[in-house]
Amino acid sequence: VSTQSTGEYVPMSLSDVFNPGCPLVAFGTCQSDVQSLESGLKFGIQCGFRVINASCEYSNCRSIKAGLTSVIDGGFVSRSDLFVILKLADADISSLSIEQHIERRGLHYIDLLLLHVQAIDVGGMVTIWRRLESLCFSSKLFRNIG
Repeated sequence: VSTQSTGEYVPMSLSDVFNPGCPLVAFGTCQSDVQSLESGLKFGIQCGFRVINASCEYSNCRSIKAGLTSVIDGGFVSRSDLFVILKLADADISSLSIEQHIERRGLHYIDLLLLHVQAIDVGGMVTIWRRLESLCFSSKLFRNIG
């Protein structure tokens, strides 16, 4: 994992990324109908989930935005109480496309941008990873990559 706070590559484990005592179980935002995901996300956060796992591949941005806005604006949690993971599955990585994915979810930043690709050559993966590192260190869009 590369982290923005140090400006360099630092090998990290889950215990380094998450605060002690923070559950390592995330609320997954799978492909679901708008109402079910929105109410499920709000319920999950009210039950104690603080890690939210989203994907750019799912067409559920409005549901996530509505659910997060409801619990944050309603004062149930603050944004800093949540650790939001966004899985990025395409190789077209630009700060504009990442920013659009983040804004569609009603957020200003992502805690972990997770590269989620299945079949890619090693050279392509290194190129994508270096681009992510550059974006992580130069922008405020996401704090960590993995």
